[in-house]
Amino acid sequence: MRLLAGMRLLETRTALAVLTRRPRADARHVLIYAQGRSGTTLLASLLASTGYFTDLGEPLHLFTREVWAPIQHMRGLGRMSAGNVVAHVKGSQLLRERRRPVDGAEFLRSMADEGWTIVHVHRRGLADQVLSECLARARGAYHKTDATSEDLRLRIEPTEFLERYERRLEYGVQDKLALAGLPHLALNYEDDLMDASRHQVTADQVLEAMGLPARTVRTDLHRIGGIDPRCRLENYDEIAAALAARGVAWADGRQPVSGNIRETCT
Repeated sequence: MRLLAGMRLLETRTALAVLTRRPRADARHVLIYAQGRSGTTLLASLLASTGYFTDLGEPLHLFTREVWAPIQHMRGLGRMSAGNVVAHVKGSQLLRERRRPVDGAEFLRSMADEGWTIVHVHRRGLADQVLSECLARARGAYHKTDATSEDLRLRIEPTEFLERYERRLEYGVQDKLALAGLPHLALNYEDDLMDASRHQVTADQVLEAMGLPARTVRTDLHRIGGIDPRCRLENYDEIAAALAARGVAWADGRQPVSGNIRETCT
């Protein structure tokens, strides 16, 4: 209850900030708009490590409560800050997960008008994205800050996997509609964030779009699902067949595993 009260107090303060303060002319706020398991936390941590930004995390998360007025709340967070902030928002936090849906296009337009730079991160490999979500749920944590290896293997019902896959497709359509016609920087997880060697280049690209000089970046985050899905899914062949029946390959550019699966996964 104390946490919820604190959250509601913050919403009151952001509402007041919208009424009493104007957006700072020199503000360089970043809104990362993406689905879950797309590298948003990673990108935010990289940008925050430059010292240009304070990472606000997911201000519209529904872990503790449903934010009363998402547009007002986000605008207020920017106006309250003495420095620059970076925050990430999922389209589902505006629509599907809310009792009182907010139009994604209206939300993004408002943030752009407020002066926020919008960065959209998407994934090509939706099957990998679904698997990442299931792994995070199974391990009870969505982020990993150590380099220890994890030998977590799952068995997921094909019907459940397909339902999650279809939901990701639907979210992707909604994201495209919300972003249509709005200036934004588009990043791809597989090309821009998955490989650590791309982190500096990607962060530099965001900073350049905002007119900020490049700075060295770092992160304490490590990938959770960094090995072949055949090593993570006990029934990989079953799920791959279900996807194939729908006309979808496990399309993430990964080459088929050859040889003994047990030897490959160790």
